[in-house]
Amino acid sequence: MKAPEGLQTAIGQRLFLDGLDAVVVLDPEQRILSFNPAAAALFGYEEAEVLGHPLECLLPQETAGAHRAYIEGFLAEASAPLRLMNEREPIHGRRRDGSTFPAEATIGVQWHEGRPYPFAILRDVSARAAREAELVQQRNLYQALSESNHLLIRTPPPEQLYAEVCRIVVEYGGLALAWIGLGGLA
Repeated sequence: MKAPEGLQTAIGQRLFLDGLDAVVVLDPEQRILSFNPAAAALFGYEEAEVLGHPLECLLPQETAGAHRAYIEGFLAEASAPLRLMNEREPIHGRRRDGSTFPAEATIGVQWHEGRPYPFAILRDVSARAAREAELVQQRNLYQALSESNHLLIRTPPPEQLYAEVCRIVVEYGGLALAWIGLGGLA
């Protein structure tokens, strides 16, 4: 069975216009050629405001050059497949207000009339990154409690106990400083 003529094109247009992921299409010089509604919502720009602008307007300044080089390298591959861009390290986007956000990005290139048109499909992963950070902190605090419990079983002298508990909560609990103070007996 074969799909009706034009169905894939219509589905692609629907995904571009109504999809939840941001899609940014670049021209061969890495200027923004197309920007879907999800990208407008994610970055805080209307499509008309970014058309013709370099990709760098959507990236943190410190990573813009690396992104340009990455895309140039990607385009140099004759038949590059879709690729997750954040396989090696997280990537970040920059909103209109200057705030940055972690993102997952899939990049690809569509050749048209002998010219490459790179594109990216982006998803904001801020909420997931925050949850992961909370889980790591929670795991570290549980580790600090476990280590402190092991220390209590050994019952070292009080001064050594206090110093070790402080060291443990700093090391495992992610605290900058820990101090135990004893109040005098009245």
